[in-house]
Amino acid sequence: MSRAVAAVDVLWAGAWSPPELDEIEARGALSILRCDSALRAVSELPRGRVRVALVAGDEIDGRERDAMQALHAAGAETVAVLYRPALAHRAPHATREGADATLQLPSHPGGVEQLITALLRRGSQSLLQPTSTSAARKSANAPGGARAASDTVAAAQIVGHTVVPSTPDSLEALDTDDLHDLPDETDATDATDGPGSGRPTVPAALEIRRAAAPDPVGPPDRRALETLVGDAALVHRMVSDLDRLLDRVLDSFRVRSTATRSSLMLLDKARGELLMQRAIGLPDRDAWTPIPLGEGIAGRVARNGIPLLASDLAEIGAEFESWDSASPARDAYDTRSCLVLPLCGGEGVAGVVCLADKENGEPFTDTDLRSLLFLSDQSGQALENAVKLRQMRDLAVIDELTGLYNRRYFQKALARETQRARRYDRPLTVAIMDLDHFKKFNDTCGHPAGDRALAAVGEILRTSLREVDIVARHGGEEFAVILPETSPAETNGTKAPFPFLERLRQRIEDANFEGQEKLPSGNLTVSIGVACFPSDADTAEDLFQKADDALYASKGHGRNVVTYRGRPVTG
Repeated sequence: MSRAVAAVDVLWAGAWSPPELDEIEARGALSILRCDSALRAVSELPRGRVRVALVAGDEIDGRERDAMQALHAAGAETVAVLYRPALAHRAPHATREGADATLQLPSHPGGVEQLITALLRRGSQSLLQPTSTSAARKSANAPGGARAASDTVAAAQIVGHTVVPSTPDSLEALDTDDLHDLPDETDATDATDGPGSGRPTVPAALEIRRAAAPDPVGPPDRRALETLVGDAALVHRMVSDLDRLLDRVLDSFRVRSTATRSSLMLLDKARGELLMQRAIGLPDRDAWTPIPLGEGIAGRVARNGIPLLASDLAEIGAEFESWDSASPARDAYDTRSCLVLPLCGGEGVAGVVCLADKENGEPFTDTDLRSLLFLSDQSGQALENAVKLRQMRDLAVIDELTGLYNRRYFQKALARETQRARRYDRPLTVAIMDLDHFKKFNDTCGHPAGDRALAAVGEILRTSLREVDIVARHGGEEFAVILPETSPAETNGTKAPFPFLERLRQRIEDANFEGQEKLPSGNLTVSIGVACFPSDADTAEDLFQKADDALYASKGHGRNVVTYRGRPVTG
């Protein structure tokens, strides 16, 4: 690479190269400069002459900040990092360290070009020019023109309200007279993909009404693309907080699409269901029902990983009477147009965004689709990383055997809840529980039976208490519970001051545990000690100690009782 090189649009820095970049270069739409390493690119970059720098993620892994600063200082207007699946989790870090955007490969067809277009428009004006479908077909028939044809058509083509990937063959094969003959599903893939590539297959025709495929339109205007790039960067910075990220992703789609009704679902791969996470303006609470993978529009999009745009749902078919399988009445929506986008990460579809009822009452168009594909890719990667991060954090604070919080989390939660109770002058109760004669139970029934008993007690605790209560396995056979907004009930000497703890104690006594007949009492029971803030203690440490003292008092009172302030209150 020479410093004498004329101004270039795109610099590629990496030992490998995405196939789509070769296709863009062959088409001559952009001037592309290549370098086999990021380090060499920085040292030889023509200062001020590169508009977009694309960097292979594995080239800068662990040195993202230095690479971003060096590339920008050397004259790159914008920098994006492209990741293969093995390093997809590094994308948020690259964004935090100064990358303008990141992209997981393989992306949707045309994803690399769309990213370049967005970044070019962010820096100045795009040199990518849209080409009509007819021109694309002619170029596909020309020598060496097959690959060019697939790139002149946008990432997804709308055919009779259903989006399918564009390939050179499909441009000729999808004649509007033959649309009704399309099979329900096909194994066609992009020409660059081979078997096992992991790309989604072309979805079903979905009872397509015969209609001419619209000519592709150009990318969205510069301001819109700058906004989308900004949104993408922001969602990557929020991966440490899944709840905030979900809010931000849905809000970005809602604002950019002007949809008045929208929802975001995440895919539970273990259960094969889409679970609603956020929704705005849905007409029916039943829409929060889990959606099986492959059912309804959202389920079909999640299974195939291909977006779907419908100008009128009535033309798609009876099985898609609504924009999800919850099937709220059509009359509840203002229009019959919807746009459903998959959120794809490195391991496939992470979720689905559904949009309906534009503010102006018009149907969604392919312009809406094309402008949001970039955001859907970036959001999918961010959500996948955020879910993984939450799972890792959960593993650090969750007891594997019982599924309850562990001692470490309980101690932090107790300090937090005590502070909160003090700040807002609210009551707080702590209960410490210990299974009676559990060592003897383990010795006589065996540790596997003991583990099953602990897991069963954990389930009883989880299902007996409120969602706001914090339940933990404190160690061995000891459990601890934080009960916010809870104080002793007025008893007048006739009722237990903590009836819910009494019911919980009774549930454990009545449960059937394998081998419990070998215990002195004939069944497995629990002793409970209780203390309240602020009446019994005003610090987290003292509150826990008071509850622990009450627990030992329960043991002294013969076990299988609830003790408060030194006396049994079971009754």
